[in-house]
Formats: sequence, C-alpha cells, structure tokens
Amino acid sequence: MAEEKKLSKEAALFEAAGCLKCHQAPCQENCPAGIDIPGFIFKIKTGDIKGAKRVLYDKNIFSATCAAVCPVEELCQENCNKNQVSRSVFIGQLQGYAVEEGGDIDYPEEELTDDPRKIAVIGAGPAGMSGAYRLARAGHRVDLFEAGDRPGGTPYWGIPEWRLSREILEKETKEIEKHLNSVNFNTRIGVDIQVEELLKDYDALLVCCGLGDGASLRIKGAELEGTVDAVKFLKAHNTGENGVPSPEGKVVLIIGGGNTAMDAALAAKEAGAERSIVVYRRSWEEMPAWKAEIRKAIDSGVEFMLQTAPVEIVGRDKVEAMKMVPTRLVREKEGRRPRPVPLEGSEFVFPAGLIITALGQMENPLVEKLQDQEQVFFAGDAAGGDATVVQAVAGGKEAAEKIMVFFREQKERGV
Repeated sequence: MAEEKKLSKEAALFEAAGCLKCHQAPCQENCPAGIDIPGFIFKIKTGDIKGAKRVLYDKNIFSATCAAVCPVEELCQENCNKNQVSRSVFIGQLQGYAVEEGGDIDYPEEELTDDPRKIAVIGAGPAGMSGAYRLARAGHRVDLFEAGDRPGGTPYWGIPEWRLSREILEKETKEIEKHLNSVNFNTRIGVDIQVEELLKDYDALLVCCGLGDGASLRIKGAELEGTVDAVKFLKAHNTGENGVPSPEGKVVLIIGGGNTAMDAALAAKEAGAERSIVVYRRSWEEMPAWKAEIRKAIDSGVEFMLQTAPVEIVGRDKVEAMKMVPTRLVREKEGRRPRPVPLEGSEFVFPAGLIITALGQMENPLVEKLQDQEQVFFAGDAAGGDATVVQAVAGGKEAAEKIMVFFREQKERGV
C-alpha cells in the first residue's frame, strides 16, 4: 500500500487493527503536539471516527493541516514499535482519514478564567494562531495582528497546493478566528502600529512573526537579474503573485539542501523549468531535507549535483551560468558534520537561466527589539526556529501556557 494514497474505510480499519496500543507509546512521545495516537487509532478500530477526530483536535487545532504535511517518517511513525517486527502503522494516513471522515465535531469547551487579561499576538502562522486559540479558550481577550492579508503563514505561501489544500487551511484558521476578540490583517508592527503602543495596551505579547529575509549568496554576481531567494520564489509560485523571474524553459539551479530547497526545486519543475537541479556542497548523508521530500523531488525529475559549491554567478546583465567547484568532505571532529573543502583547480562553468538560493533566513528584527521585555513571549521561528507545522503548533501552545503562568504569578504578587 503506497503511503501517499488516501485510505478507504476497509484499509483504515485494517491499518488501525495493526496498532499495538503500547503503554507509554513512543509514537505519542515523539508527537510534538502530544496527540494520544493509540487513543485516536483505537477509536477508528471501533468505528468511532468522530471520536477519533475529537481526540486529534483536542491537542492540535491544525490536525487536518498536519495530516497533510507532517513529517511522520521523522516523528511518530519513525518511532512506532511495529518497526521492530515489520513496518510501522501508517499514522499519518490514519490521521488524514479521521479528519476527513469524522464530519463536524464539537470543539473543546472553553476554560474560562476569572482573570481575563489582554494579549496581543503578532503573526497568524501556526504558532501564533494555536497560541491565540489556547489563550482565547482560557477566557483571555486576544487580538491578532498579521502583516499579510490572510492567515496561515508559511503553510499558506510556502507549501504547494498539491501538498496542502488551501481549503483545509482556511477551514482551520476560520475556526480559530471565531474565538478571538479581533483579527487585524495588513498590520505591520513598527509601521502601522508601534511596539510601544502594544507594550502599553496589552498585558502580554506573543510574538510569532517568523523569520526575516533570506540569507544571501555571498559570491560575485549574486546581484545579477535571475538570482532569487527561495522564500520569495515560493511565495510568488504558490500565491500567484508576480515579481520573480519565471523558470519556464530555463535550466534552474537551486542552492541548498534543506526542505525549502526541495520545495523550490519541485516548484520550478512544476512551473516548466527545462531542468531543475539542486546544488549541495555536501553528500546525501548530510543533506538536512527530510527523506520523503528528497524522494518526492527525485521521483518528480529533480536532479542533484552533490559535493559541489558555487563560486561565481556568470553573466553580463542577467544570469547566464554559474561557476562551481567540486568538494571533498573532511571530518575534523567526531559527531560533527564533515567540512566541504574545494578541490582547487577543478572549477567548471554550468549554463543556467535562473538561480534560486535556499540558504536559510535571518532573524526577524522585531525579535531583537522585544527579547528583553518581561511581558513578551516568543513561539515558532521567532523562538529559534520550529522546523515543522506541528512543532510550531506545539510551540504556540507552550508559549500560551507560559503566559498564563506569568499572569498567575503576577496575581499572586498582587500585580
């Protein structure tokens, strides 16, 4: 059974029957959201699909989104005890089955507090929205501020439609919005509203603003037309915005080895690139992208040029080629990634029409500005980088709990 396919009722029951319902289940221990995985699977096994969906949403308000994009092979499924005897239970597919077939459910009841203080949440990605939802459920007045024109954050603009339906994401964000005092889009902190105003008007701030601009490729020619940051490229590709060069009919080189590089390579291929080639200076073993992402890229025709480092982007007014050099890997300390060392004298020039850089993003300046304030809490990428949607959801909830502890401690001190 191919894991990518949706489960039929019969297949779901068969798959659920294989769950061992382990005590102290390692799958649950490795779920950042803390979902009772044996519990929701048992409900599927007994035919209570609505109950299974309730178990999921009790811990993760983005359960449908996570069912579509969660790297189960790296988290819960990887740690399934059945791996020791045969193969893991397809947890991700069972979650997808439950959220799709469970119908409408009653969401968890609110837990009203007798201390309804005000919180401003900055950023409407998974961390900000899950944190806002948790705080609102506890009875606090929550105002959400988002620089863009819609909620969703990286899942909206960074994940292609074939992986995550916008309809799924919209349904979950709209459910969250129902519980908030206000949702303010197109509101840039520091421009449309000042930080000082928020600190004065709110009892706490939950900052989930994400990361800043992409790191630049510091080589000669990096400023040429035809070089674009992967984040900007993906935003344009996934939302239909203009402003980045088209890959259609071009040889596209993607610099980097993470999940963003894989997504950009797939997007370039989807947009009609003649060739989409990932250039990474280390080997397969060191590549940080998830295995499933790499497999999908390979299956889709993306090519890989490993142990190869960029030296210079060549062109007059726009990108025409890239000069590169093969590398050898030198392990200097046990336990650390080997260092790529250029093989001097072996440089070569490779023709290309578009270069996409996926070298990570820099810290958002807002984080540095607010990090020493007692009433400010951080989650998601703003807290140091939560690599997955489910980790961001968990980080938002955890930050919300810390805010409520902060309020209780203030109340005990009579503040």
